[in-house]
Amino acid sequence: MNTYGIVAMNKSATYKFKVPTSEHSIYLTIVGNNSFFVNCKEMKSFEYVTPLMTAYSKLINSGIPIKEVIQDMKEAFDPRGPYIMPGTNIKVNSIIHHFGLILEKHYNVGLIMEELDNESDRG
Repeated sequence: MNTYGIVAMNKSATYKFKVPTSEHSIYLTIVGNNSFFVNCKEMKSFEYVTPLMTAYSKLINSGIPIKEVIQDMKEAFDPRGPYIMPGTNIKVNSIIHHFGLILEKHYNVGLIMEELDNESDRG
């Protein structure tokens, strides 16, 4: 099993994960090839996350390649500082960066998540 628990999978997938900045699990749902939704009980920093994910979905729907959107997400940082993804040695600069890594894994467009799977298989 890899770092993320897949809650449901068909044409869409919901990924459940925890980050040190939130006491509650975060759910990222990817619908087809063009929409993402975020859900979490703690809404402290999610007032900006939901509209941001909607904006990313609109970018993809307008024809921007998913790789560019993911790269943009991976460049986001949290002024409170980075954290290490639980169960890995990978430094994540923000929750949005974390979402970008999940999308990268989901769409198989990057290499960093292969490292996560290899680490999980060894552990």
